[in-house]
Amino acid sequence: MLFAQLATVHGTTTMHCDQFALPLTIHSQDALVSWNKCVLAFLQHGSKTPDYLQATLSQDENFALAHAVRGLMLLLLAKRELVLEAHKSLRKAKEIARAIKQSKRELVYVDALEMWLEGRPSAAAACLEACNSNYPDDALMFKIGQAMRFILGHSSRMRQACEVIAPKQNIDLATHGYVLGCFAFSLEETGDYVRARSTGLAALERNPKDAWALHAVAHCYDMCGQSKEGILWLKNRRELFANCNNFSYHLWWHLALMHLDQGQYVEVLDLYDTKVRAEHTDDFRDISNAASLLLRLELEGIDVGARWQELTEISEHRLNDMSNMFASLHYLTSLLAGGEQTCVEQLQTCLSQFAHNTSDELGATAKLSALPEAYGLAHFSHGNYLSAYHYMAQARPNLIRIGGSHAQRDIFERIIIESALRAGLITECRSLLEDRRRYRGGDDHFGRTRLTACERMTEQLASPLYSSKMRTRSYGHSFGVGI
Repeated sequence: MLFAQLATVHGTTTMHCDQFALPLTIHSQDALVSWNKCVLAFLQHGSKTPDYLQATLSQDENFALAHAVRGLMLLLLAKRELVLEAHKSLRKAKEIARAIKQSKRELVYVDALEMWLEGRPSAAAACLEACNSNYPDDALMFKIGQAMRFILGHSSRMRQACEVIAPKQNIDLATHGYVLGCFAFSLEETGDYVRARSTGLAALERNPKDAWALHAVAHCYDMCGQSKEGILWLKNRRELFANCNNFSYHLWWHLALMHLDQGQYVEVLDLYDTKVRAEHTDDFRDISNAASLLLRLELEGIDVGARWQELTEISEHRLNDMSNMFASLHYLTSLLAGGEQTCVEQLQTCLSQFAHNTSDELGATAKLSALPEAYGLAHFSHGNYLSAYHYMAQARPNLIRIGGSHAQRDIFERIIIESALRAGLITECRSLLEDRRRYRGGDDHFGRTRLTACERMTEQLASPLYSSKMRTRSYGHSFGVGI
């Protein structure tokens, strides 16, 4: 029998076991069935996750854990208006916990939600990880913990959690493969590409529907400069994308990046229109996919037409949404590309004000990285390459704190490199390129072409015919074109 009912009773609520054989303070078998479906869907990045969660709460409105998880999931979406909803979930979960005794494990979810809402997301993640070490078979706790570390830019902590918890998990559980997929991603983000790829492939053998494991392996192809092989590998697994929520757009984005590296710009634009931006959502992850892909194309000299317009219109509604610094910077790039200077200035003002918020952990991130990066992006957009370089160089040591992956943040690496190159800072540009190559597993088209440009400029500097005009040469509209 999949769900064994326990004899232990707390108040009026009978304890059940979930699919990990972990006790739940839940009223009904129907709610339990929906809950288990919700957890599996979340691990798979399935589109029905919110439907299963809603069904669970409809079937048992006094299931505190589900309310807490709803709050955490809402915060992961990084929208200011959803924070109020997350507070409602917290209040409901605490109200139920006062009336009905909960297990310590279930209460940790409530505690983590409260910490995050207090502006302490790192403490919330640590709280989940400490509990998860004692309950390693709780794959949902594991996945949420990794998601939080990911948006905080804590790649090393993400890997540490995997190294502690994954070996303790029951390998016979169906969810063990999803844990391996998370492990693979943490290995990739900390530069262990060989082990990351083998772990990701092992995860896919366990669960062929594991989109996150597929994603981890795709990252390896990208970071190791194996775009040609990566294209074939991803194309052969396109059927998996149909099972995902909007995470499918991100997987298509990875395929587009590989075509970009191959110089196949027609294919990139087609993927943008038909897959990456097939639906004009306002999800920050979808916006970041789109904006960063258009920026990459423009850096290579490709005219992207009117594609910025809808991104700009959406970003205009996110000027004061400081839920996620990674998101804010991508809203900013869309506004810059759309020429919305007034909105750009308003967003920068909000960032500046938020940077003084010492009660919120993200305020420090705004101060150390997001704000100077925002100024740098604006100067780059206006052709002030020397100023752009200096602002972004100030942000760069702490830029990982905005969250996202190395592949996602690489757009900011490309822009600072381009800034140095266009400003004639050849030594600085070489240093940036060498550093980028070091943490990647191989070279790519962008790195090779910019290094060639550095060499060409060095030769020109040595020539008596060299003109200082080369230092201030403009390379195109908006975010410019490549060299």
